[in-house]
Amino acid sequence: MKSSLRTRSTRVLAVGALSAALLTAGTAGAFAAEPNPNPKATRMAEPKATLKQDPNINERSASITTKVDRTEVMAGEKVTLTGRTDGLKTGSPVVIERYYSGKWAPIKTELHYTIDKNYNYRLDTRLDYKGQEQLRVRAGDVVSQPVTVTVK
Repeated sequence: MKSSLRTRSTRVLAVGALSAALLTAGTAGAFAAEPNPNPKATRMAEPKATLKQDPNINERSASITTKVDRTEVMAGEKVTLTGRTDGLKTGSPVVIERYYSGKWAPIKTELHYTIDKNYNYRLDTRLDYKGQEQLRVRAGDVVSQPVTVTVK
């Protein structure tokens, strides 16, 4: 079946007219829609701060180094973490965190310690759970690289 030029051009014209009608109807519907009476409801929520900003920390240049006195201990024995800080003020509190169940959580230390006048710290804790423990030190939003201790 041969299609004539008139039939083809009529089809093209019909498809073009239908497309233009659909586009203008959609745009007109968008402009004709009633304005939102509560514009705050469509505004995206602003991100909340997850950690409180510590005025003692200069986050751009702050760092913490960590060393552990022993990499293998028996369950219940004391482990000492020592290190040096840079960019943190003396008196800033430091805590030990352990990696457990996919997140970092603070653990109890024998003393609550702060950074001394030479920008050093020393933290003692007892590890009770057997296996590999990953520990790090936190001061505000600044954290050290993790160290691994094997508890037998």
